[in-house]
Amino acid sequence: MTDPYPMTATARHEAPVPAALLDDVRRYMEQFSLPVESGPDSLTLVLPQGRTTLQQVEAGIALRVSATTAVACHHLCEGAVYMLDQVWPEAGAALGWDRSEAWDATPDALPPGMHHASFISMERLGATFLRVTLSCPGTAEMMTGGMHFSLLLAPAGRRPVWPSLNDKGRTIWPKGADKLHRAAFTFVHRAPEAGLFTFDIFDHAGSPTTNWLKAAKVGDRLVISGPGGGDLPQADRILIAGDETALPAIRDILARSPDARGLAVIEVEDPRDRLMGEVPEGVRLIWVSRAQGGLWTHLEESCPAPGTFIWVAARASLVRQARDRFSALDGFERTRSYFASYWS
Repeated sequence: MTDPYPMTATARHEAPVPAALLDDVRRYMEQFSLPVESGPDSLTLVLPQGRTTLQQVEAGIALRVSATTAVACHHLCEGAVYMLDQVWPEAGAALGWDRSEAWDATPDALPPGMHHASFISMERLGATFLRVTLSCPGTAEMMTGGMHFSLLLAPAGRRPVWPSLNDKGRTIWPKGADKLHRAAFTFVHRAPEAGLFTFDIFDHAGSPTTNWLKAAKVGDRLVISGPGGGDLPQADRILIAGDETALPAIRDILARSPDARGLAVIEVEDPRDRLMGEVPEGVRLIWVSRAQGGLWTHLEESCPAPGTFIWVAARASLVRQARDRFSALDGFERTRSYFASYWS
C-alpha cells in the first residue's frame, strides 16, 4: 500500500520540559480550531496534507512531521516551530530538522513553497476592489493546497532581500530595514500553462499592498508564498459570514460548493461591491450594510443546526464575538468551524 505521507522530517530538543507544555500547545492550537489528537504524552495535529506529532520524552521533546509533498512537509515544520515560539521560545530557536528529502540551502534559493513573480496589470472592480494579474512561473505548483497565498513585498527603495533556508532547514526572514510586508489573499484564477494568476484586493487607506500596487510598473518583482490554508468547508450545510476582506474567499467557496445548503451573510459599505459569482441554489445570500448594523446583527440571532459548518472571517473584534457565541451553542463542533481575523 502506498504511503499517503511519504515526506518526513524529525527533530529533537533536549532540555527540561515546562510542566504545562502539552496543555499550552493544545490551547494554542484550539484557538485556531485545529484538529488535535491527544495521547498520554503527545499531541498530533492532523491535516489533509499531513500530520505533526509533538511527544514529550525523557530528555525533552521529539517532533515528527509526515506529509504528502516536500512543500507540505516544509510548511508543517515551519508551523511546528512557530507554535513552539509562542509557548516555549527556547525550544523553537534551537530546533533543527532531519528530512527525508534534502533542501536547497544555497544563498539565492527560496524556501519550498515560495515562488518568484512579477507584476503585469491591475484593473478596478466595483467601488473598492482591484483585480491584479501576476506572472509566476511556479503557478503550476500552486494548483493544490488551499485557496490562499501570501504576497511578500520588499520595502520601497531597497534592494529586495528574500527568505532563504539555513543549515537547520528553517526559513530565515529578512529583518530590520529589509523586513518584508506579508499579506494573504485568495486566488481568483490560475493559468498554469501561461504561468499567470489573478487575485482581488480590497482597496483601503493605509494598506502597504495597495500602495505597492498603485506604484507598481510592469515587471516589478515580488515573491509568492503558498498556497496554504482556506480549504473548502467539509459539510453539506454552512453558515458563512464576512466583510469585504473575506468576499473573495466567500465567492470562491460558494462557487466550488454547488450542493451546499445554508446561509451566506456579507457586509459591504458600498452596494457596488456586491461582486458575487455563482451561488448554490440551496444557499440564501444576504448582503448587509455596515451603516445599518452589519454582520453582527445577523450573527447574534443565528442558531445554526447541529452539523452546520460555521465560517466567519472579518475584523478581529467581530470574529472574537462570533467564536464566543457559536462555541457556547449546543451541538457546536470545533472541527466544523473556521474563525479568522482578516484585519484589526
